[in-house]
Amino acid sequence: TSLFDAPLSGTWSLGAGRYAGTAGSTPAIDTVSFNVQASSLIDLSAKFKVTGEGGFVYDQYAIDDFKFVTISAGKITLGHRTSKGWFTDAVINNGSIVAETDYTLGITLKGTSVSVTLNGSLVASRTYNAMVTDGNFGLLSRTGTTSFDTVTVKSDDPSLLNQSFALTADLGSAVTGEAVTPLTD
Repeated sequence: TSLFDAPLSGTWSLGAGRYAGTAGSTPAIDTVSFNVQASSLIDLSAKFKVTGEGGFVYDQYAIDDFKFVTISAGKITLGHRTSKGWFTDAVINNGSIVAETDYTLGITLKGTSVSVTLNGSLVASRTYNAMVTDGNFGLLSRTGTTSFDTVTVKSDDPSLLNQSFALTADLGSAVTGEAVTPLTD
């Protein structure tokens, strides 16, 4: 979890190789610990499961000022939150999405657009009236608990070129006698 700042809200825990956020009276939000230039591409993907509704926040400026994409039973939701409440921008109905099952959700942010993938297939795109890459971005559990197994962040921001981030790997699954290549930047 060295990729993330201290959580903004909710309860976050690390256990059994997963990072879980539980919403209470406010959603659970934890943002990434670095920013990219507003003109850069941001590509987020995560394998996770929900008991309620969870996914990503992006273009986040305050605890009640951000955009989001979430999955919940039967749907994917794109929306935004302001001090006036929660607003839905688009809903993609998908009856195959069930609670307590791992899915890989991805979002690509560039300029004013967001593209959403589920298990590698494009499911939605949306264009906003303003940049979607100039705020913070990270993880969201809107209701219930969202348990993240893996999270990947990619960007073409040149300021990240020679930076290194903590990487971990589970070598326990390697077959005996199989050569294991160490992780590098």
